[in-house]
Formats: sequence, C-alpha cells, structure tokens
Amino acid sequence: MRFLAVVAVTCLLANPARAQFAMSASDGFEAGLMLPWLFAEQGIALIAAGLFLGQQRNLSFLRIWPAFLLAMGIGLTIPPTVFSLLSLGLSLLAMAIAMGGLTALKLPMPMPAVIAVAAAAGAIEGVASAPGASDWAAALGVAAGSALRANLFLALPFLIADWLGGSERPPWAAIALRVAGSWVAAIGIMMLALMMAPVS
Repeated sequence: MRFLAVVAVTCLLANPARAQFAMSASDGFEAGLMLPWLFAEQGIALIAAGLFLGQQRNLSFLRIWPAFLLAMGIGLTIPPTVFSLLSLGLSLLAMAIAMGGLTALKLPMPMPAVIAVAAAAGAIEGVASAPGASDWAAALGVAAGSALRANLFLALPFLIADWLGGSERPPWAAIALRVAGSWVAAIGIMMLALMMAPVS
C-alpha cells in the first residue's frame, strides 16, 4: 500500500500544474530510488556508461566517481521543467548507443575523455532525476534515492567490465564484454526507434 501511495504521488508530481502534496523524506527517497521519470532510458544509459568506463584500464572507479557525483549533484539542482522528457530521453539513449558502441569497438580513450564521459553521465542522470517536490525534505529524499540508484547502476557494470577486462582473464572474457556493449547499443537503438515512431 505504501509503495502504491508513492507511485501515485510521483505521478502527480510529474504534472507541471501540480499542487502542494504532503510527501515525507522517506517517501521521496523511495520515489527517487524506484520511480525515476525515465527509468528504462536512465538505466540503459548508466549501464552503457559503466561498461565503457570499466573497460578503460587507466582509471579506477574511485578516480572517476567524484566527477560523476559532482556532475550529478549539479544536474539535480536543475528544475525538472527546464527540459522536456523527450529531450532527456533522446539524450540518455544517445549516450547509451555511443557508450555501448565504443565498448563493442574497445577503443582506448585518454584519461580526460574518460573523466568527461563520467561527468556527462552524471550530469544527464542528475537532470533526468531532478526532484519535482516543492518540500525541501521530500526533494532531498528524492535526490538521495536517485543518487543511490544511479551509483548502483553505474558501479555494478563498471566492476563487471573491469573484472572481465583484466589481463589475467581468459580471452573469452574480453569478447563477452564487447558483445555486452553491442547488445546495450542495440537495445538503445530499438528504444530510440520506438520513441521516434509515429503514434497511429
């Protein structure tokens, strides 16, 4: 019942002409963790970025993480009405396709470019997860839940890719990582096609 209440409140918050709703910090945390505006697009973009970043052997997660967190924090401060859901969805899918394709190609990137990718992923995720609640406690709860979800979606693929790309792994591991990147890119392309398909 509590989860359904959070769903209802979150859907109401997406309305630009929303009124004031009572939403606690814990409700906001659950909404940010489980009910972002564009869950599929945000999820596939973060997975693609995580795979790509983990494939780059020149930086550890702790070195790219601050750039991701800082950029996401800045993105979370941007009101959700600044960008349309369509533009955010297109940006997220573009990142998913690009990062998945680069993972499949296994192109080495210089350190500044890798950090820039982490920052771009954080910024887009932050803007797409910006809390729409007017109450400070609820907004902070949404931001905290969104940050936890985003970090999990980024860190787990990163760690898997980092493990698969290790020099001590069998040859098939690196191939599996490249195949995963191509699948992510293909999923992003299919989602993009569905988003752009005319509604009959």
